[in-house]
Amino acid sequence: MHLSGVDNELIQHLSYDYQRFALASYESYAYAKAGIDTLKLASWSLLKMYYSAFFAAHAILRSSGIGIVKLEPRQTKAINETIDLLNLAVPHLRTGMYIHEVKIDAQGAGLLLFLRPLPQAGGVHEGFWRVFCESLSASANDVVNSGGPDGPLFVAGADEISRAIIDGGHGTGCWFSGMRNEINYQHKHETWFPLKQNGKVLTEATPKLLIASKSLRIDQDKQKHPIDAFTAYSRFLAALNVELARYFAARSTKGKAFGQKWRQLLSRCGDLTV
Repeated sequence: MHLSGVDNELIQHLSYDYQRFALASYESYAYAKAGIDTLKLASWSLLKMYYSAFFAAHAILRSSGIGIVKLEPRQTKAINETIDLLNLAVPHLRTGMYIHEVKIDAQGAGLLLFLRPLPQAGGVHEGFWRVFCESLSASANDVVNSGGPDGPLFVAGADEISRAIIDGGHGTGCWFSGMRNEINYQHKHETWFPLKQNGKVLTEATPKLLIASKSLRIDQDKQKHPIDAFTAYSRFLAALNVELARYFAARSTKGKAFGQKWRQLLSRCGDLTV
């Protein structure tokens, strides 16, 4: 379904959503690094790195007006009553997880809100990563269709990220969230104490400083070096989040705005970038 005439209140909520995910991503990466530097243990550092990437991907989507929301019964009831009151030609909503997207209408006169159910294949994390990768591909196609000179590079980059995250997953899942499940729930990959292989996993799991994403490689062999690949993907998405956050923070200078909160977090956690 889609609704027209979306007002500025929704934009404020989307901005807040972007802010909370962007800050959570950086905080999670800082905790991952502080924990492994202090305790010399790998597992929780790896899981925090995953969540840094997970929050970063949410922030990236929110920055383009896309997100995932769970609609509870009271919320769908209010929306459906509004649909009936305004006599809108759109179907009623059911409770559940939805993908929302805000777009400017063709005439540029206002905003349109699109809602569609989140695909149910796999778990919540698997569904989210598929939405993220599909959104990257759609954005890449938009760049190509607009005739932008960086279109082919954008398409290649989006494809590389999608293959890194998804390929190798079992069933309807994806590799990245599958690795997180194996570490967290199944205690695979020898990441929990006592560490084996002379602590080799500790070296692979150590969060490195965040350099420019264009300088990071995500072509690691998942089969031979799964932990190395897992940390590389986490670091790459965390770095993308920092680059996007810097862009917005530089243009957000008012008190209590995102820029102020971003600078406060960096002051508290330390600068994790090169």
